[in-house]
Order: sequence, then structure tokens, then C-alpha cells
Amino acid sequence: MKLNSYQKYGIVIVLVLILINVAVFIKSMKMSDEISYYETKITELKESNVSMKEQLYEMQSITHTASIAAELGYAAYDDPIYIEQPQYARR
Repeated sequence: MKLNSYQKYGIVIVLVLILINVAVFIKSMKMSDEISYYETKITELKESNVSMKEQLYEMQSITHTASIAAELGYAAYDDPIYIEQPQYARR
């Protein structure tokens, strides 16, 4: 059985296409692994972000601020004294 030149070219083209298909399949497998890795990473970052937001809300809360002020020795300030009142202006 003798193959003419068109049949030889056809076989070569089919073999090249099969090799390209295998290469694309391997590349898609690698990309699938990368996508899975990054999806996991995104999930971890979202969880971390939620915990950081909770910490931020806690730090900004009035009770937290009041407790830190008490630790640092800040006290509630007295009402201001205005000198426009006659009793203070006569001293």
C-alpha cells in the first residue's frame, strides 16, 4: 500500500493536532490547579478580612475607648467655667 503525498500530509497534520491537543490538555490541568489554589487563598483572605473588621469595630467601640482612657488616667472633664458669669469675674 503506497500513500500519496496528500495522505502523508494528512497523517502529519492529524499527528500535529493530536500533540497540540495533548499540550492544551496538560496546560488546562495546570491552570485548574492554580485556580483551585487561588480560590482557597481568596477564601482565607476573606475570613481574615472579616476577623480584622471585627477587631476594628471592637477597637472603635465606646466601651473599649473608655477602658483605654481609664487605663491611661484620663478622667471625665468637668464642665467649663465661663468668665462671663459674674461670680467668676469678681474674684
